[in-house]
Amino acid sequence: MATVYVNKTKIHEPQIGKYIITNAEIKNSVWVLLKKDNKFEFKRGFNTSYVPSGNYLVENNILKLIVNKNEIYKFKIDGDKLIFEGSNVDSNLVEIGTIFKLYNRK
Repeated sequence: MATVYVNKTKIHEPQIGKYIITNAEIKNSVWVLLKKDNKFEFKRGFNTSYVPSGNYLVENNILKLIVNKNEIYKFKIDGDKLIFEGSNVDSNLVEIGTIFKLYNRK
């Protein structure tokens, strides 16, 4: 994990790679893929074909996956884990508090 200092404040940047939840009913059915140039894909379940994608940014140790202004997903960064904190989209596909762990680095 890279550490960046901004105005003497330590900011943690998540590593590029695939983060999965280990307790998914179908292995590898729910994941977050962080790519180069702050791009992402977010697979929220095996029962949906829609895979949100867009750009991500980090603010105050919170990872924001931004599809557009009406669709933003938030995760707390905890080392090699991302903890889902919610979104502005009404969906029950991923529960708040779900932990995604870095599975492989890109």
